[in-house]
Amino acid sequence: MSSEISSMLSLTPVTAAESEEEFTRHVVNYPPDVWGDHFFNCTLNNEKTQAMKKEVEMLKEQVREELLATHVDPFQCPIYINTLELLGVAYHFNNEVEDALQCIYKNHHSWDKEDSLYLTSLRFRLLRQHGIYISCDVFEKFRDEKGDFKESLITDVLGMLALYEASHLSVHGEETLDQALAFTITHLKYVATQPSHPLARHVAYALKRPIHRFYSRIDHAHYISGYKNDPSHGRVLLEFAKLDFNLVQSVHKKELYHLTRWWKSLNFAAALPFTRDRMVELYYIHTAPHFEPQHAALRVAISKATATLTLIDDIYDGYGTIEELELLTEAFERWDKSCADQLPDYLKSLYTTHLNIYEELEQELVTTGRSNCVQHIREAMKMITRSYFQDAKWRRQKEIVPTYDEYFTNSTVSIATGLLYSLCFIFIEEVATADVLEWANCLPKPVKACHRISRLLNEISNPSKQRDAILSTVTCYMKEFNVSEQQAIEELRKQIDYYWKDLNEEILCPNVMPMPVTDCLIRLARTAEVLYFEGDDPISVVPQSCKDAIEKLFGDPIQI
Repeated sequence: MSSEISSMLSLTPVTAAESEEEFTRHVVNYPPDVWGDHFFNCTLNNEKTQAMKKEVEMLKEQVREELLATHVDPFQCPIYINTLELLGVAYHFNNEVEDALQCIYKNHHSWDKEDSLYLTSLRFRLLRQHGIYISCDVFEKFRDEKGDFKESLITDVLGMLALYEASHLSVHGEETLDQALAFTITHLKYVATQPSHPLARHVAYALKRPIHRFYSRIDHAHYISGYKNDPSHGRVLLEFAKLDFNLVQSVHKKELYHLTRWWKSLNFAAALPFTRDRMVELYYIHTAPHFEPQHAALRVAISKATATLTLIDDIYDGYGTIEELELLTEAFERWDKSCADQLPDYLKSLYTTHLNIYEELEQELVTTGRSNCVQHIREAMKMITRSYFQDAKWRRQKEIVPTYDEYFTNSTVSIATGLLYSLCFIFIEEVATADVLEWANCLPKPVKACHRISRLLNEISNPSKQRDAILSTVTCYMKEFNVSEQQAIEELRKQIDYYWKDLNEEILCPNVMPMPVTDCLIRLARTAEVLYFEGDDPISVVPQSCKDAIEKLFGDPIQI
């Protein structure tokens, strides 16, 4: 832990500024769980599932042959790879995709000057997303003598869309890509408002959810639907994508069946009615970026840990007294079930349940030789409760007003990204080492970027919530820099873009840590983008868009 954070999160004695008599418990009337026993009746036909697996394997080999056949075609190869990724099936062909991209890179100096904007942009994005650096000078041929992008490009909507997507892979100092982003957004916004344009809906979707920042399971369902309606779609690839989606969906539904039953058995909704009962929404959020079947253990562990952490957050956020919260923070510092005896009755079961989750996780990892990594997760949890406690003191002892930097530093810990990436790392076999976890705990630039993206997206997701808040990153920024709420939000949005560039730099410098480490951080940043999409916060108030997404991912299978 850095000395800066350690000094801020120390457990200082509580002052007399607040007495129990003066304190009124803050109770938020969060909407109740909307799912009930909806996922309790997960009936999977094993015979049907086995038949589907057999068909998926057969089609997978046909798709592999199609992919390999494109390797000799510099035009079709990147298009096919992009289609695999958008449909959510590229994970079956990681080695073949990497080989193909290396081939594209080796030949990039000979790319034809007549290559289209679409093809140049697509190759550029794919290479950078996979950690292969290519200079943005490849776009110079699309600029005029003044250095501006040529106005003739405006009518090439597919090319403009590809350039827009590519520009999200920019790093610091790449003015060409900054200019490309502004140029494409300006003109694509107009296309999105033209209902008669054949690409209007596609453009509108992309403007809201750029691939690099949002790529997740919900997008796969969207692109499968779009690919089906494309007259030039490949019949085998479409059938494979739909079957694979349904097969993976059956895995997710089975996990959700067990998770919701486990959660209901704990009865926290009745014991702690002032907290957020959101197991289904949390599972959705963590499944969106980690959808592949091999991440099953990660999805279950991270859903359990964050479900109880959400309740703990609600208690620190207002319900608990300072004295109760100090006891709870000290209990997590000691990490001993016997500490429950010193806690108020309403906290005892929650505390022991949270410790049980980590104990079960440690036992599960014994067989893999990675149980020693759980200590890093415990330390991440302790940091979170310290930051919760610091925030609670600031909110209750109103005469102590933190600076923007003090509040933001603390809040980047309380967003719990440290816990999430620690859990992710120990379940990714290639990177599950103490060295990786220790590297992350030192908060190098890409890890800081992931923390900060998550916190800033949380803070600006609901401006009205910020107005009502006593303390927030937005209100601290407004006060310290004497700006309006809108000005503060605009500046914080610029910071999100800045930290995404930090992450992009890490993608292109994979020698520091293995690429799977960077991929994990990128996925977590995408988790925050999905979580707070368009100002939604499905953990507090479940919007209709979130309900629709959950039904799409875990409801009926795609029709074959």
